[in-house]
Amino acid sequence: MKKEASNNNSTNVRDSGLELMRIISMFFIVLYHIILHCNFLSTSTGSIKVLFDLILSFIIIHVNSFIVITGYFQSKSKFKFSKLLAINNSTWFYKILIPIILIILSIIKIPDKISIFKILMPIDYGTYWYINNYIVLYLLSPYLNHVVEGMNKNQFKRLLIIFFIFISLIPTFTHDYSFNTYGGRSLITFIMLYFIGAYLRKFPIEFEGIFENKTEKAKQLIYLCLYIFFAVLSFLVLRFGIELTNNGELSYYFGVNLQNFNASYASPIIVLETVFYFMFFKSLKIKSKFINIVSSLTLGVYQISENIYLRENIYDYFKLTKIQNVSGRYILYSIVSAFLVFWICIILELIRQKVFKFIYNRKFASKFRNKIRNYFSDLGFDISW
Repeated sequence: MKKEASNNNSTNVRDSGLELMRIISMFFIVLYHIILHCNFLSTSTGSIKVLFDLILSFIIIHVNSFIVITGYFQSKSKFKFSKLLAINNSTWFYKILIPIILIILSIIKIPDKISIFKILMPIDYGTYWYINNYIVLYLLSPYLNHVVEGMNKNQFKRLLIIFFIFISLIPTFTHDYSFNTYGGRSLITFIMLYFIGAYLRKFPIEFEGIFENKTEKAKQLIYLCLYIFFAVLSFLVLRFGIELTNNGELSYYFGVNLQNFNASYASPIIVLETVFYFMFFKSLKIKSKFINIVSSLTLGVYQISENIYLRENIYDYFKLTKIQNVSGRYILYSIVSAFLVFWICIILELIRQKVFKFIYNRKFASKFRNKIRNYFSDLGFDISW
């Protein structure tokens, strides 16, 4: 009987492959920010810099993977106002709480009046560019889904080709001087990635082309090899671009542009790398409550670790900003630091969610939600909590 109960519990746990991807991608984000914000690329030379470049080529799919997974799931899901509110409230919570704690601990001084105003406002002023884009993307999702539902396979392919040419290929090659994507950080890039995720849901590629009639293990191996291939290709294009910058004015121009294929989230190489990274984790047949719980906490890692008042202090605490000559051991040290930051933030976000859940279940909170819902209902908006 105990064995049967265990099996039943296992079947009730949702698939964890893509949830594991969320965890790894968020760890990649923390590591990516450490390498960039601590200037490891500019303070390292020779083979150490090459290794950092190679690492970045493998982890730069982090942001894209979150948007592709959003398109994959949200294209078949209903818009929920509660989800939008939860994201905004958690971001606002950390915006206010973190500076207060740092001021109390005398780690930072009281900000100026304009900074205080920006902290107290429920909207973000560019600190969390990803969340700003995501909120608008989520608001647009019902309309994007109408487009997805109305297209057949050929129409959808043509749409993706248009996006790929004008939002990925041309802006990357021209270094954003045409169709500016701000290094792939624009809303239009997010919409392209959303459509890619939606396409992978509506017309699964695992049943066609080179994947047809392959075993699950063979497909996983192909996805993994293609992810590695595009990561290495991105790295090689970067190195070739660096070499070109040393050979005259025209070569310098093309060299700088080629380096953008390794740096922009909209890069066609990185977009394709993201697709096969996503497909690899999608193909994993694992179920784990622990993975699913940790996955639900990952947004908090970004909200905490990228807070403008806390970020530099985190790096100072780990003595990452005081490194003058980066040697090989700092590659391992940066990975370990990212691992510690990730798990500390996971624990803090778990505590926040427990506190918010407690407040959410109180009667006064329920009454307040009903008042808000009735107010918007009178305006013609149906708000689902």
